[in-house]
Amino acid sequence: MTLIHPDPFAHDPAAIRLWQTNPVEAFRRWIVDERDNPLTRRLTDRSLRQYCSMLSMHATWVLEERRKEAHLATPPDIAAFLGNLKDQAEANAATATTRRRYVRLLDVFYERMRLAGARTENPMTPLLPLAENLAPERTPPEFLAEHQVAQFVAWCAAEWAQEGAASAAWRYHRDLALRVILLATGISVSELRRLTLADIAAAAPSSWAGPSTADPWRNCGTDAVAQVHCRTAPATSDQLLLRIAASSKTEERSLSIPPWAAGVLLNWIEQALAWRGRLATEPGPAPLFPSREVRQHVDRPAFGRAIAPDDIFRVVQRAFKGAGLATSQQGPQTLRNTFLARHLAVGAAEADLLLWAGLRTPASLERLRPHVPVATTLALAAEPA
Repeated sequence: MTLIHPDPFAHDPAAIRLWQTNPVEAFRRWIVDERDNPLTRRLTDRSLRQYCSMLSMHATWVLEERRKEAHLATPPDIAAFLGNLKDQAEANAATATTRRRYVRLLDVFYERMRLAGARTENPMTPLLPLAENLAPERTPPEFLAEHQVAQFVAWCAAEWAQEGAASAAWRYHRDLALRVILLATGISVSELRRLTLADIAAAAPSSWAGPSTADPWRNCGTDAVAQVHCRTAPATSDQLLLRIAASSKTEERSLSIPPWAAGVLLNWIEQALAWRGRLATEPGPAPLFPSREVRQHVDRPAFGRAIAPDDIFRVVQRAFKGAGLATSQQGPQTLRNTFLARHLAVGAAEADLLLWAGLRTPASLERLRPHVPVATTLALAAEPA
């Protein structure tokens, strides 16, 4: 059982009533009021929202499927809930890792409810061995196939074409560039958030696909975004380079932007520079992908801070859902995996991929490699560029 500090206000009638009528809110208030508790000291607001969402799903299931409030749930009720958990797409059973997280969270939830006096026992006590018995699962990494890349790119381009002239058009330019750069370069979310407007430069052309002569994006419908209008396109003899600053995990590196993605990025940079020129922003490097703010009823980029990880996920997820791609992982990692898979499919050298993706070891590539279709690999690698 998880150790929880006793509550000096335990068995307070108002607190008991809240735990029985709105247990998720009671849990949230306890977390907020107990910031000095070792259990909650390092809990971020994002984690708290996620935990409350998980508990809300549990309470709703118990009410709908067992016709009882959470404070009356029994071990069999909770075991049935854990057994019925699904993934985000509601298509498959939840992974062992997800179920283990629920076991641990529900133990804290019901133990806190017991200490508050809302019930006499913790129904999770007989279920705790579940957490030990649920061995971690290594689910196959998800990435988009050629036709799915085409769907994704087509939806992104269509949204930009439809909304680009709206009053808040800057967000559609930013979101299109963000999705395309994640797909075209395979950078991580942390690397994307560190990018500044100064990290884009023109350079003499070089081979993007390394030792492979095949185009990794052939048959992926990338022409849908290749013609995005911009007035700052480089000379045709140049190409765009994206500089990734060094971090504690990776060294500084430069990535070539595939030609089909260059116009999208330049279009956004043009928009961003225009906005920065109109706004009284702080001097110094500005994030390439700023967050959003509304001032005096004006929706505008906030160059003082980079877009938050949650917002990046929502931007990517909206495109997945809009394109009808019902994968269980509708986030940036799937786009990063797609970048790696497309290059594995055309025979890119492992050393090049490790460098491009900023990977220290080939573990991620080894997980992907068995799932990249062999027939596709052979067919594409044999075709000329």
